[in-house]
Amino acid sequence: AKDFGISEEVGQAKQYLNTIWCGGRPASTKGFVSNVEQLDAKFAVCIAKFAKQYKARDGSLCISSAYRSTEHQRAICGSTGSTGCAAPGKSNHQRGIAVDFHARNYQDMHSAVRSFPGGGLRHLTIANDPYHVEATSNGICGTGVAAQNTGPAPTQNPFMTPLQQLFAPT
Repeated sequence: AKDFGISEEVGQAKQYLNTIWCGGRPASTKGFVSNVEQLDAKFAVCIAKFAKQYKARDGSLCISSAYRSTEHQRAICGSTGSTGCAAPGKSNHQRGIAVDFHARNYQDMHSAVRSFPGGGLRHLTIANDPYHVEATSNGICGTGVAAQNTGPAPTQNPFMTPLQQLFAPT
């Protein structure tokens, strides 16, 4: 039987992501609600592993935005986009391969994404959106693809826990 991207690991990843929304619930902007249920399956697993690892080390990480519909993107950015905001149809949030986080330290987030075991993530420096993390340009997350970060170079490599321990029972 074909899996269609629905697996226990994907379900666990999305369940975990739903526990780390800023304010305890999905963000609502101009009447639209962002969600993790429509994130790409591979990306959801990868970003959940990253978030769990980062949160275990720093403690201050929450999701402010995840998947957005075309209408949601238009409500935020207008029909043609704006500085730091992609036009509808151009946002990786709409493709289900981007999440916006809030964390204590921009430099630390940048360094953490860059050093994430397995690669496949990049942290973009976007005006008014300093914690935008998405799959690398090939759209594959967690495949060992080198990180492609933009923005200031990190000053240290803060990651320390092995990827295999991320979903271990606590």
